[in-house]
Amino acid sequence: MNRASTYLFSLFLSVILVFSILGAAFCAVVNFTVTPENTVELTHENAIDQKVYDYLDNLYKDRYYTSGIPAGIYMDAIDNNWLKEIIEADIKDGFEVLNEHTALEREFKNDELEKNIRNFFSNYADSVGAEKDDIYNRKVDKAVSNAYSIIESACDVYKIKTLQQHGVITKLAKVYSRCSLMTTLLVSAILVICLLLMFVNRKDTTYVLYWAGVSSIIAGIIGAAPCGYLLLTKFYDSFSIKQPQIYTAYTSAMYSFTYAVTAIMIALIITGIAVMTLYSVVWRFKVQTKELEAIHNNKLNDK
Repeated sequence: MNRASTYLFSLFLSVILVFSILGAAFCAVVNFTVTPENTVELTHENAIDQKVYDYLDNLYKDRYYTSGIPAGIYMDAIDNNWLKEIIEADIKDGFEVLNEHTALEREFKNDELEKNIRNFFSNYADSVGAEKDDIYNRKVDKAVSNAYSIIESACDVYKIKTLQQHGVITKLAKVYSRCSLMTTLLVSAILVICLLLMFVNRKDTTYVLYWAGVSSIIAGIIGAAPCGYLLLTKFYDSFSIKQPQIYTAYTSAMYSFTYAVTAIMIALIITGIAVMTLYSVVWRFKVQTKELEAIHNNKLNDK
């Protein structure tokens, strides 16, 4: 194989290597960062449960003028620990679906909440002399059911149930559940490409270091450039989401993921530079060795 052919084949393989490295790095970030544990930890760091509490408090205060039910009827029975339990359960159920498992059917009962609502309606009925018949009972049951629905919807900070209803989670699950396999396949592809580069450059395998280093640097730059733009411009801050708990949940998750991708891309660039430095050292050593051999041969010829 002549030099031109060797160069073209090496260039072609290095292009494939760039995208294989990018894919493997991206899948690795997903595997290690997009987990229920990390997602739950993010909600703790950003006090999402308190944001849900404040949102519900404001919501029920606003609704008082139309419903006539004081916010305290609901909020006196709600605490952050209960809200945190619902938030965490929703996240874990979402990841179960992402892993193509069946999520558990959960009920988040709050006896004090139900008691407060029923007592309020009972006292109101007594004050106006209303009969507590089947119609009354149905209205009270509906009020209790609506309270649970509103609270659970507010706690679904990643809107997992909404995404699931629209089939988005199911589609994402086909990719997410196979991310570990994809990582393994892409890493295997990287190794195979490196072996092919060794075969193509078998006359001087030092060039494998050159192509591997260049590919790693280019992959890192390609991945880091858009991430740098997103972080420097604070792109996610422009999201138009009215509910503060959902806004914070999504933006913090996106920033966390982007920082993780940026970190691994910088690591790729540094690795590439290190490999290129190694190539330079080896190449200079070979050149110097050849020069010394030439000098030695010339001396022998002179004798």
